[in-house]
Amino acid sequence: MNIALIYCNDVKYGGWVTYTHHLYNVISTFGKCAVFRFGKKFRQVVKESIPTVYLDGKDKVRMSKVLNQFDIIHIVNAVCEKEVKRFKFGECFPEYNILALCRKPIIMTYHDPGECKSSPKSLQFSKSGKISGFLYPRPQVKSFFDSLGFTKNSKYLPKPFIRSCATSGNNKENEVVSISRLDYDKYLEFLIQASNTINYPIKIYGFANRLYVFHKLEKLGWTLNNSMYKGEYSNEERNIILSKAKLLVDMSAIANDGGGTQYTFLEAFDCGTIPILNSKWIVNPDTDELKNGINFIAVATSAELSMQVNSIMENEILLTKIRSNNYKFLEEYSLNKLSKLYYDYYKSVLK
Repeated sequence: MNIALIYCNDVKYGGWVTYTHHLYNVISTFGKCAVFRFGKKFRQVVKESIPTVYLDGKDKVRMSKVLNQFDIIHIVNAVCEKEVKRFKFGECFPEYNILALCRKPIIMTYHDPGECKSSPKSLQFSKSGKISGFLYPRPQVKSFFDSLGFTKNSKYLPKPFIRSCATSGNNKENEVVSISRLDYDKYLEFLIQASNTINYPIKIYGFANRLYVFHKLEKLGWTLNNSMYKGEYSNEERNIILSKAKLLVDMSAIANDGGGTQYTFLEAFDCGTIPILNSKWIVNPDTDELKNGINFIAVATSAELSMQVNSIMENEILLTKIRSNNYKFLEEYSLNKLSKLYYDYYKSVLK
């Protein structure tokens, strides 16, 4: 089985890149895979270990012939037109014009409901009848896009994720870390506001959206020069960061979404670090994949965040219980299980 992954943006950080990286490795266990980008190769956006083929989007017929050599074409992220404009590509990405000429099954992955606003061209393409299947990384995302009528071979599958952290969860330090982007949907202001009453070291890592920092964090008297901010990090550094810290704070909240996993959660689970999450991430306590008090601790305010950090940091009984639960949760993310799930899905689309 030969699968072409189409990466549609220039964003070099966050879930889109991580999804593509892990999916490439999962597919490689049962078939051949290639990652395609359209446009000039002026910046490596997918993980350095994965070869990326850059195609000239102006020659639509030739490019469609290249893609038609594959059994399946999988669009791993929708074109985010805001990013296209920000990075000044000129004309919008030509992916959808080219894919319209392809004769092979096309799968689309939407990662969260927010892509409805940022990717109107992808929605238009999805409604065109060219899509053979829709694949979603969280049940709530599937439910949202199903409600829009994107139901053809619509399926939720666990995020492709290959464990890489060697820590046992022992010998951790009493510290709090954040490894998400500093951006509007991550609500880092919760942690900044709580920082004055948290009794333990706080370290903040990740790509910084400077507009978010200016409009949200600087109003709280916090800048990137603050000693808490440690800058961006590599994959190897991420595991070291999480291996040392007992607690991860991630205040992400997305409208019409939640209840399931994000890569920061899985990476924390893998390294034995306990997530503290925004209570808005809870959708239905009875049916959510992740459960408060079992896999994470939920907080609703900065005051509650401070109280919980100070309360549980040295509660080894609670931390060990949650850590054990999360290691069991990750058993569903074994490479053998993921490979079978994704192989079976791709095979069903080919029928």
